[in-house]
Amino acid sequence: MQLNPFLVTYALDFTKTVTAHVLAENADTAGQRVKEALEQGTLWDVGDDTLYLVNEDWEECDGQVPEFEVAPAREVDSQVDHSVQVMRLHDNAWALLEAAQCVLDQWASGNLAEAVRMLDAAVEMCQRTR
Repeated sequence: MQLNPFLVTYALDFTKTVTAHVLAENADTAGQRVKEALEQGTLWDVGDDTLYLVNEDWEECDGQVPEFEVAPAREVDSQVDHSVQVMRLHDNAWALLEAAQCVLDQWASGNLAEAVRMLDAAVEMCQRTR
């Protein structure tokens, strides 16, 4: 049986809640600083101690039933979007950090073989999700 490529798309409405920590003279100035950072696209940058993102949450609106749209995939349509690449990078960074910590822990106890196996598995996972 031949498998054919398809793209399946669905959309759901979400409520996005973002919270930023701001040092400012007053509430109006604090709000203005966040508004400017949002408009400039810098709100998600790692900033200084005077303005930084503390929470970003997505909540699906209640009562929605997704409707799926299926279309044959063309190569140009099948490129992985930047948002998915960032999500994978984030997940891979945590896996590598955990593996690095394990290497340090195992190194201290003298069990280098286990440390190398864990690090190798984390690197392999990262390479698969590029």
